[in-house]
Amino acid sequence: MAVLAALQTSQKEDIREIFKALQARNEQRDEGLLQVTSNMMRTVYYEVRTNTPFLSHPKLVELQQFHGVNLGFHHYSRQSATSMMETISGEMHSALLTHLKESDTPFSIILDGSTSKNMFHYLIVLFQAMETIELLFTSTN
Repeated sequence: MAVLAALQTSQKEDIREIFKALQARNEQRDEGLLQVTSNMMRTVYYEVRTNTPFLSHPKLVELQQFHGVNLGFHHYSRQSATSMMETISGEMHSALLTHLKESDTPFSIILDGSTSKNMFHYLIVLFQAMETIELLFTSTN
């Protein structure tokens, strides 16, 4: 019985060590996948900021890979870029609304309407908000 108990104890320790090693390997893999996703999202964000058409997305991905940037194996199409852009846009919209709701800074909305010679009606909405920038400086000493 004592031999069996000792064997079970050593097996438990071996299983714990194997589990810890697998967990560490999975965390490293997840960090790598997160970096790949981050690279692709930054690429799409750049395309939106520079008003680059998504028809150029596959070529831009190819160029970045040529320069050694790891962008994974998926999401090379313009449809994928559009989907990522919608996700980024939704997150930024939510962050803006949250900031405006929680902030004490003033904002204004100006509306102006006009009609063209061809009888097309236009409505312009100008939204202005004050921003506060809080920088946190940490000492490296």
